[in-house]
Amino acid sequence: MELYFVTGNQDKFREASAIMLRYGIRLKMLNAELDELQEKEVSKVSVHKARQAFERFGKPLFVEDTGLYITGFNGYPGSLIKHFITSIGSNGIARCLRGKDRHARAVCVATYADRQGLRSFTGEIHGTIAGRPRGSYDFGWDPVFVPQGSKKTFAQMGMDEKNMLSHRRKALESLASWLHSR
Repeated sequence: MELYFVTGNQDKFREASAIMLRYGIRLKMLNAELDELQEKEVSKVSVHKARQAFERFGKPLFVEDTGLYITGFNGYPGSLIKHFITSIGSNGIARCLRGKDRHARAVCVATYADRQGLRSFTGEIHGTIAGRPRGSYDFGWDPVFVPQGSKKTFAQMGMDEKNMLSHRRKALESLASWLHSR
């Protein structure tokens, strides 16, 4: 089975491809910049992007968006995490949390679109923000996110180990299961 994944992010495509291949689904990348809502909730951003992508391409596809909800930041930045990383980096996030609650929740929402409409699949994991960035797999906020039950950041795990337990895997696993049941 082949499926189009609309993203301009090569790292995200590489991770998603490895996950979906386990379920017999080969991804094809549609590299497109989509308008992104400036919205904290990942689900709203994902649905907006999927609707926009389907209107543009007119074929079955999915988009995916992630967010990091940090307790010490009152649940922010959510889906706005990309802006945090661009402006202050992983190190800045770790520093800003000194003396604050470091618990966090990573959320991924994959939204599938076709002529019948939209369907979203959510994956979520809990963890903490490390005191400083660690690891060499430097993708987004991976250097500071330590999933619950681990002592390593996602960046210390590398892609294969990360894909075994990530929020992205959970969302895409649900999407793959649904696609196979249709």
